[in-house]
Amino acid sequence: MLQPKLGASLHTIEKNLTPEALAAVEGSRIATVEIHPMLFAADAEGTMRAALKEMLARAGIRPMTIHAPFGGAYDLSCRDEKTRQAGLQVVLDAIDLAAEFDAPMVVVHPSAEPIPAEEREERLARSRQSLARVGRRCAETGRRVALSRPVRPSPAPERDPNAGTVLGVRFSTSGDGFLACDSRPPGTVLGVRF
Repeated sequence: MLQPKLGASLHTIEKNLTPEALAAVEGSRIATVEIHPMLFAADAEGTMRAALKEMLARAGIRPMTIHAPFGGAYDLSCRDEKTRQAGLQVVLDAIDLAAEFDAPMVVVHPSAEPIPAEEREERLARSRQSLARVGRRCAETGRRVALSRPVRPSPAPERDPNAGTVLGVRFSTSGDGFLACDSRPPGTVLGVRF
């Protein structure tokens, strides 16, 4: 039977981790968290990162997802190869962060909209190319990926049938993504669980 647990995206509570923010989360009923790498931007020494790990363990709060940075500077479908590679690197780093925190899933935005119609086919191909690399890293680390706002039509990554299921589609209730779900097919089957 489904037993929902309260979860929160930590970066929506506080943009930089502070002892006060950690205490608030620890004293709450939050059972799961999403971690965004930007939480550690001002933590060069790693003190808050270590404090977060300790607090999560002490409070029994489970990291469920790492939300990879996204947007124009991190566009996995970008025609500019330098930008695409920068985007790919932050996603690969997010996968490593997921392994470090033992979070089973990484949320990835495989493109940045809007995309002009004349670029869509090329951008879709670039997104698929990036996602193939992301899928390989996930398979190596035992993580899964939830795609948020993929290039429309949704990019179906090139799959290695021996790699297992590592990619899924995340339907967000924020923005217009949820409202658009009714007019789309139920989803693309990417593996036995999706």
